[in-house]
Amino acid sequence: MTEQKRPVLTLKRKTEGETPVRRRKTIINVTTPPKWKVKKQKLAEKAAREAELAAKKAQARQALSIYLNLPTLDEAVNTLKPWWPGLFDGDTPRLLACGIRDVLLEDVAQRNIPLSHKKLRRALKA
Repeated sequence: MTEQKRPVLTLKRKTEGETPVRRRKTIINVTTPPKWKVKKQKLAEKAAREAELAAKKAQARQALSIYLNLPTLDEAVNTLKPWWPGLFDGDTPRLLACGIRDVLLEDVAQRNIPLSHKKLRRALKA
């Protein structure tokens, strides 16, 4: 009887049918991309928008430069100096008063100076 109470020592081995079956890896489709990818895409879109805006601004500046052809300072001085030598110290223009354009336009009309309004305006802007 004492022999029956003793535990029986055995070697427990796995049966051959229970070996794990190797399968292909399962692919999990994630619907949302990772945060770093979202951030990178936003930065790329922002850079593209800024580049587009810069290109549009450059085109606008070129379009404006067609309409606003200002003469160089020397050309402007040479345009105005024969009729108004008091406006210049040598070749450098003096400070002009506010509303000088209207005064000069009236002077052109009175003295019959062959200078168009457009040339006078552009010379004063330069």
